[in-house]
Amino acid sequence: MGCVDMDKSHQTKVAVIQKQLAESAKDNKTVHFKRTSTNSTRARRAINGAVELDLTTLNDIVGLNAAENYIDVEPGVPMDALVMATLKANLIPLVVPEFPGITVGGAVQGGALESSSYRYGQLNDTVLEYELLLTDGTLIVATADNAYSDLYYGLATSHGTLAVVTRIRLRLTAAARFVTLAIEPCPSPAACLETLRRHTGAGTADFIEGLLFSETAGAVITGTLSDTATAPVRRFWRNIDPWYHRFMRRAAETGVTAISVPLVDYLFRYDKGAFWMGEHLFPLFGVKSNPVTRFFLAPISRTRKLYDGLHAMNVQHEYIVQDFYMDWTDASKIIDFDVRGPKIFPVWLCPIKATTTPQKLSSHYREQEQMLLNVGIYGMPEGGNAVGDTIALENLFLDTPNRKMLYAQTFYEQAAFWRKYDQAWYGSLRRKYNAEPFRDVWSKVHTPTSAFQSRRVRGFIQVAVEALWGKNVVWRVPKA
Repeated sequence: MGCVDMDKSHQTKVAVIQKQLAESAKDNKTVHFKRTSTNSTRARRAINGAVELDLTTLNDIVGLNAAENYIDVEPGVPMDALVMATLKANLIPLVVPEFPGITVGGAVQGGALESSSYRYGQLNDTVLEYELLLTDGTLIVATADNAYSDLYYGLATSHGTLAVVTRIRLRLTAAARFVTLAIEPCPSPAACLETLRRHTGAGTADFIEGLLFSETAGAVITGTLSDTATAPVRRFWRNIDPWYHRFMRRAAETGVTAISVPLVDYLFRYDKGAFWMGEHLFPLFGVKSNPVTRFFLAPISRTRKLYDGLHAMNVQHEYIVQDFYMDWTDASKIIDFDVRGPKIFPVWLCPIKATTTPQKLSSHYREQEQMLLNVGIYGMPEGGNAVGDTIALENLFLDTPNRKMLYAQTFYEQAAFWRKYDQAWYGSLRRKYNAEPFRDVWSKVHTPTSAFQSRRVRGFIQVAVEALWGKNVVWRVPKA
């Protein structure tokens, strides 16, 4: 397959948004974005008096160049559509975030990673160029080595606060039919960390991750791309398949050392249950989690429906859903914190290569090259104080280089937030590109206490109606 010409409809859609921006710039109003979906756990809020910029049309594949291994996509393209498009040319993105509904734009501006990140960093590290609209409607293309390189790097983890992304060019690599997984049991967190370091140092695997099931049990899973199944084939994406984390725990306990997984099943292995957050769904229906109930509730235990339900019920403050990028020597501290306090298991461990490029909002930004470890803690804390535990985690690493992913609820007050990030650099970038009509990144990610208004009954009704009706129920977004 050769290069597909830029789609005329893309240019038409960009022209419409360009005109809206130019008109809003005349009135000097705050600009608010309307998008198709979100995989953030922050409560969504509309902004009083803001101009709403509708970006929901930007959800198409623009072109694919198999000869040069890249694809052009609009920012609203979700991961499953992206993967299906690239697989037609036997290619895949270098980093594929694990939830099918995560959009490319959300992933690059939110700083997404996955089990290939020990080689490639975040998804934004694999971007070749961005097509962007500035606040006055000016259309530019930013790359790592052109006149807009500062904006190219600044976009990473900027959460839509610097420019409007209209097209993203992603690097691709050769695909394969299977990912063969090697499963190594670990008797302790320390053993898991040591095993992960050994594999990242060797650099031979295509994918590396770890799971801590308890204080005394875990597993390190390494994956290798292969066109043949070299071990028993297991699937994880169909309704009849086991949840990935449950299978891996059982495999580690019973001595299963290797399986071959179809590529798409591996890439989206955490879709059912959103890692393991879906386990909290069953008490809402008054049933226990078992193979039968997991099968029948599979349509609403997938990430798209779970996120819809989470936002409809607005119960984010009852759970810890946090990812911290840790210096390797500090990784044990966050695990110890979890063991002593929230006692949430499993815990996800994902190595990621740091970046020294000037993407100073990114969680993996460091002044020197090194391997970091993402520690993901997702669940309801034993003491029931998720907000307090999250704030304690934030404060534990406030004056260290360690950073959290900002898709999650973020409680840093403004002064504390800018102790961790380069406010002078960020402010100068916003001034240079006249980004003041967009909310700044702290205002965008900060979680106010007014967000804590649970709507369990309404959310439960929404989940049930959507499952039966097959369409999304749309509620008015509360204003800030």
